[in-house]
Formats: sequence, structure tokens, C-alpha cells
Amino acid sequence: MSVPNSRRPVVSQHHRKCARLIVCDGLSVSEALLQAGYSPKQAKKSLNTVRRTVGLRFALRHEFEKHEIPPPPNVAAVIYGSVNG
Repeated sequence: MSVPNSRRPVVSQHHRKCARLIVCDGLSVSEALLQAGYSPKQAKKSLNTVRRTVGLRFALRHEFEKHEIPPPPNVAAVIYGSVNG
């Protein structure tokens, strides 16, 4: 039995909300994680949390591309794997 779209990451409401807060509202990663419902301990780890969470990386990439805003270099390195340029 195969799973359809098995390569597509699961993107939760927390992931989408956090990505919108970062891209649209200009919050820091830590502040956005807190407001999206992550624990203070996870929020303190900020980019490490993004690096380890596939759905959150996917949501961030989608939001930056949707709004045609270039991500800051430190965020680009995490969501794309390396700094572009």
C-alpha cells in the first residue's frame, strides 16, 4: 500500500501561522514561534527549531515566495540549505 504525496511535508496550522508572522508581520523567529503556540523552550532555540521542522521550513519558503520577499540571509540558509548568491 503506497501513501499518496508521501514526499510532501505535513504543514500544520502552527507552521503556517508562524511563517505568516515572520514574513507579513516582521516578527523575529523567536517571537513568531511563541505566538504560534510553540513552547518558550522551543522558541528560544529559534532557527534550530526551524532547521529541524520540515513543515515549518516548507511554510516559510512558501510565504516568502508567495509575497515575493527575499528572506534574510540567516533564514535563507536554513530554508534553502545554503545562502543564495
